[in-house]
Amino acid sequence: MKLLGKVAIVTGASSGIGKSIALMYAKEGAKVLAVARRKERLDEIVELSKNFKGQIVALQGDVSVKEQNINIIDKAIELFGRID
Repeated sequence: MKLLGKVAIVTGASSGIGKSIALMYAKEGAKVLAVARRKERLDEIVELSKNFKGQIVALQGDVSVKEQNINIIDKAIELFGRID
């Protein structure tokens, strides 16, 4: 369990590779801040991860907007205390 207790931000987490990474990290015990533009899809992966060792928290955001990137980092620190 190399990811147990680790904290990660995964962007593009609502589909494709980002979704797979977020789910895999949480399954392995990581705390994941999952970021994407489509909130309803993020909510789906939160639901899928309910019984995992780790945790996924959804945050709607667009990484192409500088101010939102700052918010993403601040939210991860607020929720989990750090980013690994």
